[in-house]
Amino acid sequence: MSEPRFKPCMQRQPMLLPPDVSDLIPGNSMVRIVDAIVDGMDRRTLESVYPGGGAPAYDPAMTLKVVLYAYASGVYSSRRIARAASENICFMWLTGMRPLSHSTVNRFRSERIRPVFEEVFSEVVSVLAEAGHITLDTCFLDGTKIEANANKYSFVRKKSTDRYQVALRERAHAHLRAVDE
Repeated sequence: MSEPRFKPCMQRQPMLLPPDVSDLIPGNSMVRIVDAIVDGMDRRTLESVYPGGGAPAYDPAMTLKVVLYAYASGVYSSRRIARAASENICFMWLTGMRPLSHSTVNRFRSERIRPVFEEVFSEVVSVLAEAGHITLDTCFLDGTKIEANANKYSFVRKKSTDRYQVALRERAHAHLRAVDE
């Protein structure tokens, strides 16, 4: 009988060059979708909430990407988001390998982005729905299932589209209230 053989595990092997973190992220990952959506947004909305002066702040687009990806991953606590920014490769890719503190995440959500967050969040959800990445027929909040009252054969008119946008903003507002709680 022969002895068992194992593949070598070289976890302490030094590297001559560091790996490119983006090579470790799959091409169809949700983090890449969030990154592309925020990069495609108008930055003026994000930058308008910063008064200027003082020490340099974290890039609001980067911080927004982190918060949106955290929400999409079901992570809402600022401490868990900060931990993920130093442990999870997707979060590390978004931050450019610069860890965030929980107070930075919390300050961004509560002070900086709060005045425009519902508008930004609704825009992101709308873009995701239009691209087919998510559907808006069912919404889950803390295990609560809320079903839509829609029919796949119904016609789409301007009035119903406007109502859809209002309903989307209301659902986003309700979701954000639940996150705050």
